[in-house]
Amino acid sequence: MVIGAILPPITSNVMQVVLGMLDMFDALAVFGVAMSLSSLVRIPATSFKSSTSPSFMKKTDEKDVGYALADSIRYMLLFAIFIAVLIHFVSKPLIITFYTPKYMDAATIFEILAYGIAFNMIFVGLRPAAVSIKKPYLNIFADSVNLVAMFVIALLLVPRYAALGAAIALTFGLVAGTLFGALTIYKSIRYMFPFKTLIRCTIASIVSLLPLQLVKIGMLQTLILNVCVGTMLYVILLYVLREIREDDIKLFRSSVKIITDYIGNTLKFKNK
Repeated sequence: MVIGAILPPITSNVMQVVLGMLDMFDALAVFGVAMSLSSLVRIPATSFKSSTSPSFMKKTDEKDVGYALADSIRYMLLFAIFIAVLIHFVSKPLIITFYTPKYMDAATIFEILAYGIAFNMIFVGLRPAAVSIKKPYLNIFADSVNLVAMFVIALLLVPRYAALGAAIALTFGLVAGTLFGALTIYKSIRYMFPFKTLIRCTIASIVSLLPLQLVKIGMLQTLILNVCVGTMLYVILLYVLREIREDDIKLFRSSVKIITDYIGNTLKFKNK
C-alpha cells in the first residue's frame, strides 16, 4: 500500500531529473507545469480512494471482496469518466489563464498525465482487495509491471519527444500496471465490471460538456462555464439515469471531508 502511494511522485521526479540530465530545460519547464496541474486530479483521486478503503476491512471471503471491488469501481467511474472528458475541454484554458501561452504545450502533457491518473482512479480498490484476499504480492507485481513498462517507453520516447515522451511513459506504465493488477485479481475473485455505469457516465459526460464548447467566450469564462455548469448538468443527468445511489452520496461526503481536512491542515502548517 505504501509503495503504491509513493510510486507516482517518485517516478514523476525521476522523469524530471532525466529531462534535466539531457539538457532539455525548456521541456523540463513545460513538464513541470503539467505535473503541478496533475495534482488537481491526484488529490481527489487519493481522497476517493481513502473513502472506499474501509469497505474492504474485515472481509476475507472472495465473493464479498469481489462485490466490494465492483462497488468501488462503479463509484469511481462516476468521477473518473467525467474528469477525463472535462480535462480535455479545460486543459488549454487552464494553462492560458494561470500560466501563459508560452506553456501551451503543457496542456497536451497535462491531458495525458490526467488520463493515466483517471484510469488508475477507477481501479483504486485493487490494492485493498489484494490485501483482503491475502495476496498482497499481486500489488508488488503490478508495481513492477508499471516500472518496467514506464522505463522501456521512456528509453524509446524521451530522447526524441522530450516532455511529451516522458508523459506518455508515465501514463503507459500506470495503465499497464493497473491493467495487470485488474486481470490478476480477476482470476482470483471474478468480480463484475459495471459496464452499464461506464456507458451511462460516458454519455452523461459528453452530453453535459460538449454543447458548452459552442459558447464563444474568454478563456477564464470558458473554464468556469465547463467546471461549474458542466458539473451541474452531469449530476442532473446521473440523477435522471438513476445512477447516483444513497451510498454514493455518503462516500462523496466522506471524500470531501478528507479534501477539506487536508487543505485545512496544509494551511495551518504553512501559518506556523
